[in-house]
Amino acid sequence: MIRAKDDLKNQTSNMIKFKDKIEICSKDLEKDTATNETLEADNARLVEENTKLADDISNMKQEIARLNQKIELNELLKDVDLEELKLLSHNNNNVNSAILNLIGKWEEINSSPLK
Repeated sequence: MIRAKDDLKNQTSNMIKFKDKIEICSKDLEKDTATNETLEADNARLVEENTKLADDISNMKQEIARLNQKIELNELLKDVDLEELKLLSHNNNNVNSAILNLIGKWEEINSSPLK
């Protein structure tokens, strides 16, 4: 009978320990659940931010490509001699003027009656 009383005391003691452990585990579960919810919200926000940043990176790559083309064009334009272009333009205007004079004379010759 003494042994049964000792067993009962041990079982009661173990039951109290298990109830305490269950209570601790329940509190830990609540805390972990709250932490998990916070982390999931942070994760969702970061996923959205990453998507936006990926779009920004894509746009920046396109802008870099455009700027590289502009730089290449500027490098080519550096080699252009403006004085030479002015001279060519002046010569072109002189040739056009001479051609117009010749056309005018040709029309004058063709429009006059033969003598």
